[in-house]
Amino acid sequence: MENNHNIFSGKLVKLTSIRPDDAEVMAKWQEDADYLRRMDSDMAIPL
Repeated sequence: MENNHNIFSGKLVKLTSIRPDDAEVMAKWQEDADYLRRMDSDMAIPL
């Protein structure tokens, strides 16, 4: 049984390295409050 499965590419997603033309889109993520909330890795501390 031969396994030709590529773990970096699928029907909906293709993982690649960052390219120079990605910078504009990635910069917009920094203005998205929902994205920033989800990317926050600080430990939650009860008030």
